[in-house]
Amino acid sequence: MNELSIQCLSCEDKSCATSALKEAELNLMGKNCCKVLFKAGEKIIHADTFSSHVPYIRKGLVKESVEFENRKERITRLIKQHHYLGLESVVADKVNNYNYTALEDTEVCLIERNVFRSLVRLNGNFAMEILISISKTNLYYVHHFIDFSEKQVSGKLSEILMYLSEVIYCSRKFTLHLSRKELAAMVYVSRESLIRTLRKFNNEGIIKIKGKNIEIINLALLEKIRKCG
Repeated sequence: MNELSIQCLSCEDKSCATSALKEAELNLMGKNCCKVLFKAGEKIIHADTFSSHVPYIRKGLVKESVEFENRKERITRLIKQHHYLGLESVVADKVNNYNYTALEDTEVCLIERNVFRSLVRLNGNFAMEILISISKTNLYYVHHFIDFSEKQVSGKLSEILMYLSEVIYCSRKFTLHLSRKELAAMVYVSRESLIRTLRKFNNEGIIKIKGKNIEIINLALLEKIRKCG
């Protein structure tokens, strides 16, 4: 982890919310913000710890996860650049609810929590963008968990493969940043079931797998499995 100074006013990686701030407000944020470089595998936020800063991803990819008493991990989503982490802990709670881990070398701006909250109170447009972000995340959780509760392994895997292709990598061909164990934790199945279903999809020509490289070959069939799975 490496810490650097940052100027919010001249930043080219502003969020939609930060773009709504006035010059004086951007200067205030800049004085209470620092950029931190996290290596792949480093924890950015630990669950059940006090929320002292609001992290904003400038560059990189992060996984959001929860860990149960048996140390079993469940990955809830992946988060790309230009998104905040743990906003619900800033607005409604003082304790972080999730673990956030860098999946690749990631640049994160750490904004002091109290300053961030004061900007929410001062600037209505900024507050609205933050509210929209929280609402989108909550809607994702609701739809995601309802859909998953009704699906078999093939349907769950199809859902995640399409999510990775359309939302995270924006391509039908991508290099996965997750291990097979982590992918299983995202699909909510055992590692053995995941590998078996991946092999089945590969053999049926739905996808093509080589190591961590995945290509969706038959998008129409994958979509059908997702809907009917």
